[in-house]
Amino acid sequence: MDKVNLNKSLDYLIVAMDDSRASYEPEQFPGLMYKDKKVGINYMLFPSGKVVITGVKDIEIAKKEFKEFKRLIETLGT
Repeated sequence: MDKVNLNKSLDYLIVAMDDSRASYEPEQFPGLMYKDKKVGINYMLFPSGKVVITGVKDIEIAKKEFKEFKRLIETLGT
């Protein structure tokens, strides 16, 4: 898969995101955790822009949902 283009730090993104869906505690874990309750997917976004996706059983759904997540992050990062 692709990486997310991070234009801002994870600290900035967590402030801009819905705190009921996202968490970022860099002292405990280096990635931003984001829960997509709509489809039950969890994302772990790291400072490098790499993303780990869990909770999905179909690769096509993962690809589609990743595009939406990437768009969200890149929109928030501008």
